[in-house]
Amino acid sequence: IKSAISVLLATVIAVSVNCMAYADGEQAELTAAEPSDQYEELLSSDKIGFYCNTATGEISVTDKKTGLVYTSNPNGAADNEALKGTARTAAQSQLILTLSDKQGNQTVINSLVESVNRDGLTVFKNKDLVKLTYKVPNYPIEIPVAYRIDGERFISEIPVGEIVSEDKELSVLISSG
Repeated sequence: IKSAISVLLATVIAVSVNCMAYADGEQAELTAAEPSDQYEELLSSDKIGFYCNTATGEISVTDKKTGLVYTSNPNGAADNEALKGTARTAAQSQLILTLSDKQGNQTVINSLVESVNRDGLTVFKNKDLVKLTYKVPNYPIEIPVAYRIDGERFISEIPVGEIVSEDKELSVLISSG
């Protein structure tokens, strides 16, 4: 790691087909989103299609054999009235970061509010790889998420050696939205 941050990696991508979310005791059914015209196909093989909304970081993976579509975010999360506050923004986020300082103080942030909505998302693409980097302007950290297709496998990973942090005392727990 470029700095002395401690990184605990949890799930990088939450691929949801159907899920249930709870907010203030209410139950809200969320279903997988179909790729729309806001998604661009960035990687493809004869078996897998990888699509991304490069403005939001939302992704979609299509199994071309079965037609199944897996998405990083549930359909309708932004407009679902049963989802409130952090539950709503978490459902729209790709990463949830728990930042801890050396005194043990914790701050939980998400990629939608602290990166995407602050123009902190950048996209790099070549023929074999897509990398979305979430720069968090209010906190001294940048976290890349790399996507690639390898035969019949779709691979999502955080290249830990590419995480950038100015705070050498910061501990970061990364989980999916």
